[in-house]
Parts: sequence; structure tokens; C-alpha cells
Amino acid sequence: MNMRLVTIYANGRIMLPAEIRRRLNIKAGDSLAFFISQDDEIILRRACWRTYNF
Repeated sequence: MNMRLVTIYANGRIMLPAEIRRRLNIKAGDSLAFFISQDDEIILRRACWRTYNF
């Protein structure tokens, strides 16, 4: 597992590192889904119809 630190800006925006965007094939305008585990871990996934049908 790779870890990257990101900054949350005053307006709540998060800058995803280019390496993560490339690996997940995230482009400008894509939707992302954030999940919070019982251990308070944030899980980030590209949003698609399967994301919402769990």
C-alpha cells in the first residue's frame, strides 16, 4: 500500500497527486465516492453505477 499526504485547502478542496490520478484514471470532471470505514479510514473510489449498488 502506498501512502501520500495531501493538503485540504480553505475552501475544502483536496489536491490528489498526479500519481494517484494516473493510477485510478481520474480525469477532470470525474465523480469520486468517499467511504469511511469503522476504523475511520477514508476509502476513495471512482464513482460508477456499481459504487452505489452495494
